[in-house]
Amino acid sequence: MANPLPIAAAVFAAGAFALSIAMLPGDHEIAAMDLRDQSYSAAVENFELAWRAGDRSEATLAQLARAYIGSGKVDEAIAAFQGFLADNPDHIQAKDALLATYYDGQRMDEYYRLLVALASEDKDVPRIRQAIEAAQDREDVRTEALLLARLRDADKVNNVELRRLAWLQARFNAPDKALALLESLPRGEFTSDDALFAFRLALDLGDVDRAVRVAAPFVRQRDSGIQTAALFVDLLRAYGELQAAGGLLAALPQGDAPADRLARADLLLTIGDAAGAIAEARQAGLDAPDEATRRAAITTLIDAGDDETLAAVVASPDLTQLTPEHQATVIAALIDRSERAGADASLRQALAAIDPAALAANPALAAR
Repeated sequence: MANPLPIAAAVFAAGAFALSIAMLPGDHEIAAMDLRDQSYSAAVENFELAWRAGDRSEATLAQLARAYIGSGKVDEAIAAFQGFLADNPDHIQAKDALLATYYDGQRMDEYYRLLVALASEDKDVPRIRQAIEAAQDREDVRTEALLLARLRDADKVNNVELRRLAWLQARFNAPDKALALLESLPRGEFTSDDALFAFRLALDLGDVDRAVRVAAPFVRQRDSGIQTAALFVDLLRAYGELQAAGGLLAALPQGDAPADRLARADLLLTIGDAAGAIAEARQAGLDAPDEATRRAAITTLIDAGDDETLAAVVASPDLTQLTPEHQATVIAALIDRSERAGADASLRQALAAIDPAALAANPALAAR
């Protein structure tokens, strides 16, 4: 944490504490001469005489504090400021000087309390931010939230601070306040991370329609919509909102590229829409020219329980071209279908045609 003011200047820095002491008779004159000569101990003695004699002026306080600090008596300087503030509680320059003296005297608890109090009393944005930084250093999240709210109320909060305040409100079990803060971000500054956070908050509040409204603009993006949709769909599934997930997927860009169709098919499959997944995967192309797309389409159709595809795969060389994991998927699906159908002749023939090496690589399937 940065020192708020150098101590030698602190007691002279603000307003009435900027001194131009006239030559005064008696104790003042002698003390001022001692101070100019850096005879701090002598200055302390003479300014104390003036102070005890009833001169409680700002000028005398500032010079006395400087003499105390110069002679290493920081605690005495603090006591002098505290005594002055007891009689003048609204004197902001004295508070500023006391704050700096607390810091240089390493009285950090008192420094922090006074800094927060000052930040809570006025609209000085740099001071409020300084207090927020101090609260973060101390992990005092309640005070941090109050000060961030003060910045927001003064219309001085930036987007980073607004997001932090939203996170703190969510931590304090106030998802409604957190969501309102996120939704107040400028449209062009509302990122996909903000949307994902707001989406979770809306679901926590049970407002599924609001969650979908937050997510839809990001799902519609052609470059990243499918990847973003996967995150939102996973959350909707976790909350048991499969119908809403289907509605959100309807907002996906309707690209005809095989990769886009397969990605949509996989998402449809995760929410139990097997018919939609089969339609997308078939259009992606069992007859696609590249082998990788053809295999991906076959795997998706098998996962969706497309019996026609199972029969087609068994009758083609594609089975032996699949990876061992995909071969195991085909074999398991064929066995399940065989059991459901009573192992008719065509399925028995298909199973008999499976490469023994594929079964050998999957003992659990071979046992079935």
